Amino acid sequence: MRLNRYSVHGVVLESEIDLALPTTERETGPVITIRCGHVPLPTDWQFESRTRGLTGKPIYQVQHEGPSFVVAFPDRYVMQVTQHEILVDCHPSDAQVRPFVMAKPLSLCLELNGLVVLHAASCLIGDQLIALMGPSLAGKTSLSLALREYGHHIHTDDVIVLDPTDESFTVASGPIWSKVWPDTAERFVPDFYQSPLVTTATTKRMVARSRVHDAAKLAHLFALERTVDVDDVEIVPLAPAKALVSLVTMTHLAEIEVMLPNRAARMALLATLVDQIEVHQLRYPTGFDHLPKVVSLLDRYVSQRS
Repeated sequence: MRLNRYSVHGVVLESEIDLALPTTERETGPVITIRCGHVPLPTDWQFESRTRGLTGKPIYQVQHEGPSFVVAFPDRYVMQVTQHEILVDCHPSDAQVRPFVMAKPLSLCLELNGLVVLHAASCLIGDQLIALMGPSLAGKTSLSLALREYGHHIHTDDVIVLDPTDESFTVASGPIWSKVWPDTAERFVPDFYQSPLVTTATTKRMVARSRVHDAAKLAHLFALERTVDVDDVEIVPLAPAKALVSLVTMTHLAEIEVMLPNRAARMALLATLVDQIEVHQLRYPTGFDHLPKVVSLLDRYVSQRS
């Protein structure tokens, strides 16, 4: 079967499945193959996510044996992940599998290739790339959409892949969609219900957007804290040790970090990141009405340091 070639997160994906991404002819960078085939389901699991779906089952499960991982999304898909391949137990025409492949399985494959994946959105303020780190429901997408409303550009929506270069870190652009909840869409996405659902088990939808840059140098890191306990917006620098802890907990695979190979090299890479880029905590009140103040503060902060 002919494989489609896509470029995302700085790697080339050769896929039997239509991933609805920009195609590419590039030959550089790691190549990951995505194929369809049978994946045996393990009898037990080394990891089950604490977060549960609508049926009460874990969102995902992981089993590690030798060079491969099996990642299952109960009642939906099973995938086998190695350094250079994601084998998906589905038919190539199954468009519903796209967001599942592009989530934990792709992050795991990227990590097996020596890259570090953070749970973060990233936006360009002028020519400065900022990362907005936070777990699910931390407000990454709503803040990035607020920045877009004020003329800035979304670079990645949910994860950033760190590629260390000479004395800097480069972040390649991600998929050209943002995964948006209905309440956020009411404020920022007028044609929201024309966009496809991420999965049929959620009300979140995949909202298309344009790609602005292929890659950009990371300039600023912010750990988001959206809370009812503050009345104003503030940016607070984190001490190096606390910054490193924040980065470790905000890796996209933090829940299965103990199962990953090359943990020492991974930690050294994050420590280098802390040495090169100051990490701040961005604290702001809950509620969309406060986002203009957050955008204004980020604008001032970045312009004063560019």
